[in-house]
Amino acid sequence: MPRIREIDDASASEEQLALFERDRAATGSVYNPTRVYAHVPAISRALGALHGALAGAGGLPPALVSLVRVRVAQLHGCPF
Repeated sequence: MPRIREIDDASASEEQLALFERDRAATGSVYNPTRVYAHVPAISRALGALHGALAGAGGLPPALVSLVRVRVAQLHGCPF
């Protein structure tokens, strides 16, 4: 059980729903961290900006970034 409750669509504010729709538009679903960060939407937006900047920095090819994410998830026992 998570320490911080995830916000579901039924109890989300309009601002939180907008964050969820951003995830859905990009990936087809809402990531669990988004549902946690949505408690403070400013943090969620800032993290989104950080992730976008890191992705745009071009340090690694996008395909390699995806493989790294999968491998890290495997190492942590995450079914992601």
